[in-house]
Amino acid sequence: MDNIIRNFFKNNLFLLIFSVSFLFIFFWQASNAFAATYYVSNTGLDTNNGTTEGTPWQTISKVNSFTFASGDSILFKKGDTFYGSLIIPRSGLTISSYGSGEKPIISGFQTITGWTETSPGSGIYSAPTNATSSLSMVTVNGVNTPMGRWPKTGWSTFESFSGRTSITDNQLTNTPNWTGAEVVIKKNNWTIDRSVITNHTNNTITYTSGSTSNPVSVDGVYSYFIQKSLNTLTQMGDWYTDGVNLYMYFGGNNPNSYVVKASTVDTIITINSKNTVTIDNLTIEGGNVYGIYAYLSAGINITNNTVQFNGHYGVFGNSNNVITVYNCNINNNNGFGVYITSTSATLSNSIIDSNGVFAGMGKADGVSYSGVYMRSTGGLVEYNQVTNAGYNGIMFYNDNFIVRYNKVEGTNSLITDGAGIYTFNGNPATPNTGQKVYNNIVIDGGANGLYNDNSANHIEWYNNVISNVAKYGIHMNDGYSNSIHNNIFNNATLGGISIQNLYLLEGYNHDNTIYSNTVSQGVNTSHMTLLGDSRTYTVNNFGTSDNNAFIAESSGLNLHHELHVLPSYGLTNYTFANWKTFTGKETNSTLTTATLSSILFDYNATGSNKTVSLAVPMIDGLGTKYTGSTILLPYTGIVLIPDPNPTIADSTAPLISSFTIPTTSTSLAISITTLSATDSTGVTGYLLSESSTTPSASSGSWSSTPQTSYTFTTQGTKTLYAFAKDAAGNVSSYASDTITITLSPTTYTLTYTANANGTITGTTSQTVNSGSSGSAVTAVPSTGYHFTSWSDASTSNPRTDTNVIANKSVSASFAINTYTITATTGSNGTVTPTGTTTKNYGTSQSYTITPATGYHILNVLVDGVSQGTTNTYIFTNIVAGHSISATFAIDVINTYTLTINKTGTGSGTVTGATTYNSGTIVTAIATPSTGSTFTSFGGDCNASGVVTMTTNKTCIATFTLIPVVTAGGGGGGGGASSTTTITCPTGTTLVNTTCVTNTTTSATLIDKAKQKDIKPDGSINIIDFNIIMANWNKTYTKDISLTKGDITGDGLINIFDMNQLMVMWGVKY
Repeated sequence: MDNIIRNFFKNNLFLLIFSVSFLFIFFWQASNAFAATYYVSNTGLDTNNGTTEGTPWQTISKVNSFTFASGDSILFKKGDTFYGSLIIPRSGLTISSYGSGEKPIISGFQTITGWTETSPGSGIYSAPTNATSSLSMVTVNGVNTPMGRWPKTGWSTFESFSGRTSITDNQLTNTPNWTGAEVVIKKNNWTIDRSVITNHTNNTITYTSGSTSNPVSVDGVYSYFIQKSLNTLTQMGDWYTDGVNLYMYFGGNNPNSYVVKASTVDTIITINSKNTVTIDNLTIEGGNVYGIYAYLSAGINITNNTVQFNGHYGVFGNSNNVITVYNCNINNNNGFGVYITSTSATLSNSIIDSNGVFAGMGKADGVSYSGVYMRSTGGLVEYNQVTNAGYNGIMFYNDNFIVRYNKVEGTNSLITDGAGIYTFNGNPATPNTGQKVYNNIVIDGGANGLYNDNSANHIEWYNNVISNVAKYGIHMNDGYSNSIHNNIFNNATLGGISIQNLYLLEGYNHDNTIYSNTVSQGVNTSHMTLLGDSRTYTVNNFGTSDNNAFIAESSGLNLHHELHVLPSYGLTNYTFANWKTFTGKETNSTLTTATLSSILFDYNATGSNKTVSLAVPMIDGLGTKYTGSTILLPYTGIVLIPDPNPTIADSTAPLISSFTIPTTSTSLAISITTLSATDSTGVTGYLLSESSTTPSASSGSWSSTPQTSYTFTTQGTKTLYAFAKDAAGNVSSYASDTITITLSPTTYTLTYTANANGTITGTTSQTVNSGSSGSAVTAVPSTGYHFTSWSDASTSNPRTDTNVIANKSVSASFAINTYTITATTGSNGTVTPTGTTTKNYGTSQSYTITPATGYHILNVLVDGVSQGTTNTYIFTNIVAGHSISATFAIDVINTYTLTINKTGTGSGTVTGATTYNSGTIVTAIATPSTGSTFTSFGGDCNASGVVTMTTNKTCIATFTLIPVVTAGGGGGGGGASSTTTITCPTGTTLVNTTCVTNTTTSATLIDKAKQKDIKPDGSINIIDFNIIMANWNKTYTKDISLTKGDITGDGLINIFDMNQLMVMWGVKY
């Protein structure tokens, strides 16, 4: 059994993410028992075995090239820095640290040295760098430093534009010329894109847009600035790169006095299609694009890390299943701190700080600058501190997403159509389910506190505390069926609650419920609520609103607003009373007036209770009174004003006037003889205790009437204490009395039995004295079963019954073990049955693997081990969880070309020369021309012209000219004679009895043969042929002796034989 468990988990750790929790713990521990640990240190050697702290490896390259086993750990030494890109090589690995000191650093930074001033006195220096021209991250002395820009601060403005191709700034000159630089345009309230300038002529800049948005006036102006040019380097730290050198402005400072680093690696840690991977206790920095990149993976745990100074993403996760980011510090990333689009993603207990704070340093398409972006069904964001983001603090999407117990501060410094916590739907016909946002603290934001945008619906926003934001406490745009309750909206500049229908048809802002919220005016607040519509619809059909508490300096006209855009812009102000009449809502809501300076706002953004001291008696918006102090629970807040009618505090405690009990008893339960108390305002509670410590008025077993009995737990001499309290919470001094309890010995029987599929070890029938304890018994399940519970609902195993005061008979129940088999597949085929199948212990399960038409099985993995291309698999005697998956590949058909060459003295046509699929059998068809005859096929064709296409093939078709023979007759004289005349076709010459095609070469050769014997040996033979061939610079390897040289059979070896040899040898001349 141990070997089965060990081998199973050695290859299949990724299944743990789908197991129930107790199996997860058990199997993980089992796998660790056989796992290896490898060490990496700056002082190591890659030739070491890496298995001890004394023999560590040295580089990331060694880690990337090594073959690990599932369950292995790779530990980097604390205090060391390792350069490069770590690519997780397989599933089931843990990447962490060892030793003492600071976390090990996995870095893509190059420290820039070798500075040279570009020209004397310019203050601009250059140094070689490995960074590309798309460099996104530079630090100077450990500080994130953006590119140089013009203008240095703020935004320049332009007056006109042409689509998303050019802008015209009437004040812009042609010097410097910005062609080749980058223009950063605030396209709208949610997009800052980056675009390459293709032309700068006079006051017009033409560019290739980084986004799909046209410019929109933001706060009444069109805004831009320019970067990525040497001409922008005018103050300390300004930088630019051309992909070869890094340029930086130092002015009169010595560059060698600064540590300048540039990112030269795109991704620091890559997790691609791997499961059950843990990245723990590392510092990850210097990625030009990604700090951590996780894609198509499952069970990814990113814990206790610092992820900082990365170009576009600190932590990036896409298309994953179960990814957890816990207790990390993710800071100073120029795009997103966290960007995850995965199922069941969790971000918790982390600090997300200073991400996306530099305009122009985010992604070119403008989708950037937020602290957290999570699109996850079943997602969870909790107990985080999200601070200082250029855009939204937390962006969340998808069903069953929970955002709770977070502190969000200092968001929207660059882009203002957003919020501390933001969501949207985008399709009004698609309902949301299970989304909740509660007990979050959002303060000091540059836009809205909460934002329910673009038809987001069925979301519950409650118990949130919003204060000091530049727009609305909560802004709801085109939302429906949302619930907003028990929130605090304090000092929101444009108002506490905004409900607007800006884009959609009438009817989408409906069925919202707003109740029990506190809206308090602050020094920046313009009004309390706003109902707005961009069309001509009725604005107050948004739903219901009641039982809200409004706190303002006065009850004047400026508290509530109605906004219409069409048919013309109109803003109507209302008093609270008129607002009730206009909307038909807020029937039971209240308005309390107070000077703004007297309003007390406080919040608790910790996990512990917080005590708020009150200098004077105070009340909240509903009139609830507070004196002395109040307790704020974790992630809650409060808004109070001085109580105009404070209650005089009662400080006199009650007095116990009589308390007696019997002196002896034979039972633990006794009666109270007398118990009474007096108080100036009335006794509200009585309490009996065996402790003389004064109890709290808000805790303990207080009774509104005097108790008449009490039950002790053991016998002996006992002292009982009586207390009383009043409505003000004053508790009396105690009164006491003593009793001696003597109990008769009593015994009880304990009986333990086992139901089916298990046994009991230990004494199953026990006799125990009253108040004593039995001995331990253990419920032992049969093989393949597990213990579930005892019949009295106890799950203790083993169990020991203590303080026995009654007979007890219990039975143990057992249940069969079940295991899950998870079937997954890529596209173009199926594994049947699909998904997760639950099987009982010892059973079997078969699977069928079927490729789609035109595809074949590429590989079948069972528990991570290849089974080849089998189309069926059966799990037998199932005793653990399993997985099966298949991949498929398209069927590939090779094609080959058939080439047909023609030879011989004749001519003709041959069909069949084209391209064929592999394995095609081709028959070439030869048709001779008039005056020719087809002789034969050769080359790759057989004699019938048939060839099988298994590679590129060449066939040869031979045609021969047909001589024209004319017969003639003689005269008389008693005898007869005849002659035969051979007439050759035009373009040929009769040689011996054969018509030979006229060519310059053949004519010359015949002429030479007629004139002389080239090698004078008395005949024209193969030796002469050799000489002729040598003269023609031909190369051949045939060897025909003189005795075999008479090919034509005319008794000579002559030019005609050479012709035949030439045809036979395939020599063209």
